[in-house]
Amino acid sequence: MGEQKKLLTMIDKALDAASERVHELLDDKKDMKPAKLERKLRRAFKRKQVAEGTAVGITAALPGPGTIAAAGLSAGQYGLYLTHAARYVLGVAALHGFDIDDDERRRALFLTVLAGDEGMDILNEGLTVSSVLWAKNALTSSSRASLSSLSGRLAKKLATSGARAATRTTLGRMMPLGVGAVLGWHSGKRLAGDVIDATKEIFPGKPSYSSVYRPA
Repeated sequence: MGEQKKLLTMIDKALDAASERVHELLDDKKDMKPAKLERKLRRAFKRKQVAEGTAVGITAALPGPGTIAAAGLSAGQYGLYLTHAARYVLGVAALHGFDIDDDERRRALFLTVLAGDEGMDILNEGLTVSSVLWAKNALTSSSRASLSSLSGRLAKKLATSGARAATRTTLGRMMPLGVGAVLGWHSGKRLAGDVIDATKEIFPGKPSYSSVYRPA
């Protein structure tokens, strides 16, 4: 299986699980104001990402077997990152009226977020929409064929540049003498911040009760 196909498989698995969790959360917190729930999702995502990044670094600082343990934990770190990121992105998307049960649209959304500025540039190619909500509108109104093509381009880019970045981050976290813990903290914070910033660009402003997507 190619790297691109592996990445899409991981992403679809994360999105499936995240969609179910978000619906449960919306139902459980239906009396909470959407803006407050959005802040809650953001804080939880930051906290989990920073904690996991630091944990890998601390494990790597242990002598001998610690480095081996860190290598094993780091191998699954990207999967955990995708899981937590998907919950945050789909949670915010739902609060802003985006249909998180449309597999093609949510995949294109998530890949755009993961690719950051490059993802936004690819999404913007060929579009003439100038509204502040252009990104959300593009993902909502584009045909499934267009979204599938977009996802393919984004996945290809992430499978290469994303893999190189992940390698650098993992090696940094595994540095001994506690240095890895510090770098792990910073890398976790940066990864969360990148996702949060990209999500804000697609869904600017505060969500309102009228925009919340509720399944029939």
